[in-house]
Formats: sequence, structure tokens, C-alpha cells
Amino acid sequence: FGSLTMEQEYLPPTAEHVVDRYTITYVKPERKPKTKEESADA
Repeated sequence: FGSLTMEQEYLPPTAEHVVDRYTITYVKPERKPKTKEESADA
């Protein structure tokens, strides 16, 4: 547990997809919360 590359190589492709999905779902809204709120308001 030190190199992300090692983890990605060890984990199957399914894990990568899950991580991508989680990152996009968790990081996207946290990164630009204003854009989402503005879009919903507009």
C-alpha cells in the first residue's frame, strides 16, 4: 500500500471502474458545487 500503480495493477479492471465511478460521483460534486447549484437554480 504505497504506489497507486501497484494497487491498480493488482486490482482487476472491475475495481478500476468502481474507483472511477466513486471518484467521479464524490469528487465531481465536491469540486464544483457552485456549478451544480447554479445549473439547478437556472
